[in-house]
Amino acid sequence: MRTISQLIEEEIKKEPLIEEGLIRGIVNMSALAKGLKPRIEKVNLKKASIGAIVMALHRLSLRLNKTAINRKFPKISSFTIQSNLIEFLFNNSNRSFDLQKQVHRLINSRQKQDKFFNLSQGLFETTLIVSNNIAREVGKLIPSKDVNQKIDNLSAIVIRFAEPTAHLPGVYYPVLKALAWENINFIEVISVSNELTLIFEDLMIERAFQVIKDLIDSR
Repeated sequence: MRTISQLIEEEIKKEPLIEEGLIRGIVNMSALAKGLKPRIEKVNLKKASIGAIVMALHRLSLRLNKTAINRKFPKISSFTIQSNLIEFLFNNSNRSFDLQKQVHRLINSRQKQDKFFNLSQGLFETTLIVSNNIAREVGKLIPSKDVNQKIDNLSAIVIRFAEPTAHLPGVYYPVLKALAWENINFIEVISVSNELTLIFEDLMIERAFQVIKDLIDSR
């Protein structure tokens, strides 16, 4: 049978914002214990005292705090915004590879123009994000019957890390956590080698930029 401490840790892992609150020391542990008590008792099939739950939360907060302190945040070499973007989401098909080649040719033919291009292919769908100045031509290459969604008025924040991050656990967590705390939604997350790109609706981009900038400045 699992201990109260183990059950508490399992429940807190389901609530990342509460977990962060424990690390920051801003959670009312008695109130949190009262909220967790019915869930713990349901799983454990026996009564659990508020005091025992508070003690388990306290021990967990100390362990989480130590982990947070030791977590390395990589240096950043550049931090930029790219605006005027459009996203196409379409079904994969037998001609997806030919479509990718056509889009690449179109992009390469616009060498003197500012442009943004990202294509991510999943098992069933492909996401294509491009600059507005080539969006109309790109749209003509995609059969309308295959297009599931088109999203206008997007911007990207591109973060380039100054060191390898592939084997660094939780490297993106501080950024995504900071955005979640501020209730800022992103449309897409794109990761390429040591580069992280977040796609936002234009109405979110200023807040998102400031949140990430404050995070970087505080490191």
